[in-house]
Amino acid sequence: MIGLSYVGAMAYEVATTSVDGLETVVPIAGPSSWYDFSNSQGICTNKSYKYNYTTDLSDTCASRFFDGNDKMAYKLYQNYRHYLENSQIELKGDYGDYWAERDYSGADGIKASALIVQGLNDDIVTTKQFDLMWKAFERSGQTPKAILHQNNHITPVDTDNCTDIKIGEYTYTEILNRWFCHYLLDVDNGVEGMPAITAQSNEDGEFKIYDSWNSAAFCIIKPDNKSTTTVTAKCAYEDNDSLMESVFVGKSSKNAACWKLDITDAMTIKGTSEVNLRIKTDNIDALNTSVAAVLVDKSDKEFNAFNTVYSSLQTEKIGSLSYGNGLKPYKLVKWISKQVKQKIVAYGIMDLKNLEAGYMPSTAVKRETPVKSGEWYNYKLYLEPNLYKVQAGHKLELYIVPYINGSYSQDVTEIFTEEEILQRFGCTSEGICRHAHDYSFTIDNSKSYVSIPLNKAVTPKTTLSAKAGKSKLYVGETTTVKASVNNPKGATTFSSSNSKIVSVSSAGKVKGLKACNATITAKNNGVTAKVKITVVKNKNPLTVKTKTKTVKYKKLKKAKQTASPITVKKAQGKVTYKRISVSKKLILKKTGKVVVKKRTKKGIYKLKVKVTAKGNNKYKSTYKTVTISIKVR
Repeated sequence: MIGLSYVGAMAYEVATTSVDGLETVVPIAGPSSWYDFSNSQGICTNKSYKYNYTTDLSDTCASRFFDGNDKMAYKLYQNYRHYLENSQIELKGDYGDYWAERDYSGADGIKASALIVQGLNDDIVTTKQFDLMWKAFERSGQTPKAILHQNNHITPVDTDNCTDIKIGEYTYTEILNRWFCHYLLDVDNGVEGMPAITAQSNEDGEFKIYDSWNSAAFCIIKPDNKSTTTVTAKCAYEDNDSLMESVFVGKSSKNAACWKLDITDAMTIKGTSEVNLRIKTDNIDALNTSVAAVLVDKSDKEFNAFNTVYSSLQTEKIGSLSYGNGLKPYKLVKWISKQVKQKIVAYGIMDLKNLEAGYMPSTAVKRETPVKSGEWYNYKLYLEPNLYKVQAGHKLELYIVPYINGSYSQDVTEIFTEEEILQRFGCTSEGICRHAHDYSFTIDNSKSYVSIPLNKAVTPKTTLSAKAGKSKLYVGETTTVKASVNNPKGATTFSSSNSKIVSVSSAGKVKGLKACNATITAKNNGVTAKVKITVVKNKNPLTVKTKTKTVKYKKLKKAKQTASPITVKKAQGKVTYKRISVSKKLILKKTGKVVVKKRTKKGIYKLKVKVTAKGNNKYKSTYKTVTISIKVR
């Protein structure tokens, strides 16, 4: 199945049934949630001032009932039409069973493959519709592909004017031909291996490829003012042209809060920005009260932009195409960008009465507990997804405003009579979406920010510092070098300048092996930090004790006698003994034993001895000086 807009929605709907025989779908700018087509996070966004958009859509699609040929069918349709209208009016912008029956984005059992085509500047079927269904295909275990272009609500090939565009190596028509040949005729042409995302650059119009729709990093913008900012809806602009001209001027005003970020390195936004707001509202009344956010790319100098607002892009012929005998010749064209100084990148709006309304349509059910005026609440406002490159030197500005897109400017129930409303809008006044214009809301800036998804980190500067638990180690002792990294890339590695002196593990555990100095280097993303480690020998645990030894005079009359007055323990390394005093009667041997000479007379004899433990690769050399005593009796 293939088709644009409503027909694209039908392709989504049939795919979610998992019907046998449906091999592939190519939805082109197709709504995947009819709720989100005319509502957003709890509030009606229909530009026709009324809740019941799908009733009008039904009239268009069921035009055969109005030809008068089948009166019974016409009566049945009228009953169905009343059901459509009343169901939407009853929900008044909130999600319910009516919308759930027309919401394909929650599916998880899709069997068909998908090539989704979506305009990044489509203001009729917005990029959220593509994003919701992309997630549904992935949730179902499929590997969808997408072509995202910079035009509006169109099919890239224009069969009326016979124009086509080039997307990389192939034209759009050739890509479709390869897609259907593979999935319907089993032609092995490799099209199933095309990149996940093929997206047209807002910078130069060339198509670039991305391996996923996921975001790799995020950029945060916070308010400069850390106190509060009050925004009023009184006299506020609501159409985008007026907002761009009068409100988006680089600073906050009574009708807008402005947050800014200077872009020093080019970055590519990819995905859905999330605006976190802490807000209290001064006047929550019966009418619709909304808060909106708009992300704007701004530069002092003009830059290229595909700035389509309610219109398709102009084309320029760059070649000719022939698709075979019997077919009209086609023109190969490119879409023309324009020079601007500011461009809306993304926008979103939500109901201040429904703070639980999130990104998924099903979260926007009516809140059971009413929001109270003057009390603080936390909101998450989601902007339309985009894939957009912001150039270095530009500014990103986020504006928090009451309204966007020009559907809130007037309360038609105060302008027209009931009969005129019925004639002009096809519904009663009860079906008119009425927006308040006399409220204000206050933002707690200290608890508010926007998170912007990026294709990759914006040239993150890795910073690295390292510190050892101990910078001086004894041989055999261990410590750990800890690295502190900002913006890391992969794991931090550790190395030693001399692994014979200091060893280091992959986790940074260091061990002293030999007395000397060595350097441990921590490294991450090409950035290094060094720590000097000094290894010293351990203190030698040598202990020396002496004990007075007694030698019998009778034995000395016959021969010399040997005594062991010195006890050495815990010595590390070779132990030596040196006499440092003189004794005519005592001889110190190399073993530390003492020889008492023959015929030594009775008395007490002393000798001072230096005991040395030489040490080894782990322990220092040391010595002890002791005095030994020999008693002859």
